[in-house]
Amino acid sequence: MRALIWGVMLAGVLWCGWWWIAATGLDRGTDAWFKAQTDAGRIATRSGQVVHGFPSRLDLTVDNPVLGDPATGYGWSAPFVQVFALTYKPWHLIAAFAPEQTVSLPDGSSLRVTADKLMASLIVKPGPALTLDRSTLTGDGLRVDRAGIAVDIESLRFGTRQGAAAHSHDLALELIGVTPGALPPETGLAARIDVLRLETDLTFDAPLDRHSATTRPNLIAVNLREARVNWGDLVVHGAGRVAPDATGRAEGRIDIRIENWRLALKAAVAAGLITPDVAPTWAKGLDLLEKAGNAPEGQLSLPLILGNGRMSLGPLPLGPAPLLTIGD
Repeated sequence: MRALIWGVMLAGVLWCGWWWIAATGLDRGTDAWFKAQTDAGRIATRSGQVVHGFPSRLDLTVDNPVLGDPATGYGWSAPFVQVFALTYKPWHLIAAFAPEQTVSLPDGSSLRVTADKLMASLIVKPGPALTLDRSTLTGDGLRVDRAGIAVDIESLRFGTRQGAAAHSHDLALELIGVTPGALPPETGLAARIDVLRLETDLTFDAPLDRHSATTRPNLIAVNLREARVNWGDLVVHGAGRVAPDATGRAEGRIDIRIENWRLALKAAVAAGLITPDVAPTWAKGLDLLEKAGNAPEGQLSLPLILGNGRMSLGPLPLGPAPLLTIGD
């Protein structure tokens, strides 16, 4: 019996020592991370930090974090952020965000993001490189406000997981109950977007790991399995594949199906995406394409063609193709 008691006491002492070592390492690692960002020319400050969670967890609270990149103009700040991990599973991190965040934009403006609940999870593969395995972001009761114009989101679900191919990741995003702010009534659109959904496979030329700030992984392929918008009577669906060309701009094809395309055209004119003087030309062209495709009334199927640095929706030019390259 005495040996058992001494054994339990020894195990307790060893566990306390292990937790103290892990907590101290996390505290110093956080200091080192903030210093590394500052040394790299980025903005990284906080008013304080503390590690709790004894005996089974490592709970890090960072007060008033401010992060920014002067090179891009993007930044983020919040009253606090909390990161949790189990002492025996430190490669699985869970983050809880404050009810209010501020995101700075390159044009000098900012987004105020509030949420009833906003949490993230990050799982990396154990090892020196800490390669990304899976990640999630979930939120409820979100509001994104910019210069007094707000967008409300009932539910946000985002997730990634490592794909079958090398350096590939499956990505899924779903927004439920999106209410755009200051929507002009002349658009004819419903006040609420029922569903915004995106499912795609992304392939990079380098792994996403702790060296990514140096290796700067570039997108080399995008397989869009589904992009879908259910906005009242307007439904838009897309699927296809694109990849960067020699200049880094998207090249490929995405097949798009629009239900109630006349409503979409009306909304595009009201939003200023299409000028009123060319709207009749668009309407005639889309009407001919609908009839040529023998589709149901109001339904239109068109390919979004990206190539030679340009993109077009069927025969209708849209402008420059987007850049896919994300590294230097």
